[in-house]
Amino acid sequence: MTIIHNGTWLDKQVFPEAAWSVPGIIPEGCCILAGQPKIGKSFLVLAIALAAAGGNPVLGVEVQRRPVLYLTLEDNARRLQTRARMLLDDGPFPHRFYYLTREGTDGAMDLARGWVKEHNDGGPMVIVDTLEKVRGQRGNNPYADDYKAGTSLQSLLALGGSVIAVHHTRKGESEDFLDDVSGTLGLAGSVDTVITLKRVRNTNTGTLNVTGRDVEEKVYSLLFVDGVWKADGGELAAAAMKATERKLGEKMRNVLELVDSRSQTTAADVVIHMGIEHSTARQYLHRLANDHGLIARLTTGAYGPVTLSQVSREQDPAGSGDHEPADPDDSRDVADVIDPSQNELVLSGG
Repeated sequence: MTIIHNGTWLDKQVFPEAAWSVPGIIPEGCCILAGQPKIGKSFLVLAIALAAAGGNPVLGVEVQRRPVLYLTLEDNARRLQTRARMLLDDGPFPHRFYYLTREGTDGAMDLARGWVKEHNDGGPMVIVDTLEKVRGQRGNNPYADDYKAGTSLQSLLALGGSVIAVHHTRKGESEDFLDDVSGTLGLAGSVDTVITLKRVRNTNTGTLNVTGRDVEEKVYSLLFVDGVWKADGGELAAAAMKATERKLGEKMRNVLELVDSRSQTTAADVVIHMGIEHSTARQYLHRLANDHGLIARLTTGAYGPVTLSQVSREQDPAGSGDHEPADPDDSRDVADVIDPSQNELVLSGG
């Protein structure tokens, strides 16, 4: 039987929807979660692990229960227990939560592959914290080494399951957050999803950037309070809105606050309340609606607040219907979007 098919055959196939480990963030497949040292990456993946093993919400979204293996290869069992009790608020540990501590680093991949075979009918999740602990020796080709490290994670993947590998980001920041991942593009190219977690030191505000083959590119605003990551605004859709709002200039935020405080707002209302030119007010409203999706166009020239349900569903930007042209003469008055200035071998059920 041939495994080469044509377009007619492909067109007739009916494939199931991609499974999600964390809806909107982590689809089935292999994922890199990268961030600077000591910003809370391990707290985030442990929260995801406990939520998935117990079928509980995380980051404001419901998570389907599944077996989880957490390779916490930089920690011992005592530290893991302390963190898990804090995240669970001293509740019971999920029975489907399994772990391997740093004492088992040398055989971690083999043990993990064996565990996946035992649980391959439940869409298992495997978390490797950190990738550096299992990637092996490097050769003379950094790209090939990184690609091999990424593809080695595929051996831990079961149907409907996911693999999350914790990794580090480079020092400094790039315009493309994909370039922030430490190493060559061979690593990012070898996995299905790349997530970067950022948090300014001595603050509780973070940003989660997500991109991948089976996930819509998104940015979420998170809060890190007492070791717990939460979606800013309580829900993932609200966190996406918050992330966009934080990038706005002061005047644009003021216009957004005005629109959110009323049932309907026009450019004339913005002129009255803010004392700016009418054409500039129109541009602010146009950008907030069409470029950022933070307000909704109600009728021609009139805007109102958006709801979380509107943010959650996919929308076609071209269908917004706002045909009011921007006045180039007033572009100098419009605030631009700015960038805002991480003692025993144990493999057992919890």
